[in-house]
Amino acid sequence: AFNRNPAKVKEAFAPAKFVPNWISTPHSPVIPVSMTQKVPSIEECWAKIPENIDVLVTHQPPHGILDNAMGVHPGDFALREELKRVKPKYHCFGHIHCAYGVAHAGGTTFINAANETICHDLWHA
Repeated sequence: AFNRNPAKVKEAFAPAKFVPNWISTPHSPVIPVSMTQKVPSIEECWAKIPENIDVLVTHQPPHGILDNAMGVHPGDFALREELKRVKPKYHCFGHIHCAYGVAHAGGTTFINAANETICHDLWHA
């Protein structure tokens, strides 16, 4: 379920002295994998994120952080709670295009990297 390729990360950061411990997940509560496949709850998916990671990449933001979509905050409550345990240095996500940007909270730098409008035009690139 999680995508880790240490060799590729080390290759990408070869000139640097810092090689981040990172993890990404394709899980999203709004994008079902299959209508016939039993999918674990989103809480079960987030509980599998290991502690002591430097970079976490998810599709959606945690609730209340860079998720303001015209006054509505559709970020993930369960992810927000799990981040209290995981405490990544960086959390990169997208999904809420109008809330792009960077925020800092609880020792984590949050990056909403959305860069297109809903019509797929480059917006913030």
